[in-house]
Amino acid sequence: MTPEAIAGVIAVACASTIVMFDIIRLYISRLNGPRTLGTLPDGGWGWKSNISQEFVRNGPSILTLFAMSILPWPMVRWSDTPYLIPAIWSLALIIHAFSLFFPRNYSATKTHLHVDGGSIEWSRLGRPHRPSQDRLVLQRKGWWKLAPLVLGGTQEDLNEVENRLPTYLINAFQESE
Repeated sequence: MTPEAIAGVIAVACASTIVMFDIIRLYISRLNGPRTLGTLPDGGWGWKSNISQEFVRNGPSILTLFAMSILPWPMVRWSDTPYLIPAIWSLALIIHAFSLFFPRNYSATKTHLHVDGGSIEWSRLGRPHRPSQDRLVLQRKGWWKLAPLVLGGTQEDLNEVENRLPTYLINAFQESE
């Protein structure tokens, strides 16, 4: 196997692992996600999204994944890479792009934001930014602009969460002192 092919196999293995991990995590979050929609017992808020809301939420990521799936093809002949490697690469990224359309369950409790199969403490998030009525963006502290946490849902759900955020963020700040 040529060095190019070895590098390609490693890249494909990494991308495929990430795709499988994300899909499993999304599936588990659907099983374990908030069953209660609206006001939660602790005063939090639970909501879910649909396919079109997830498209708006993940639009830039979806376009990036499609572009990344096309990028290796012009270099295949030049690099003498077997066609199977970019084919699997492209397939893995396209599957990942389509998985970003899956509807999600969200919840915002007094201590955590539950999204995409994980939980993040409010103390690890910065101020919200609302670029449009269909998206609410929170920035993870310490990541500059590299790791935005985008929330999707109806305008009503996002408004409700946005209205509750100052209380959640203030409480998290006070508890961390």
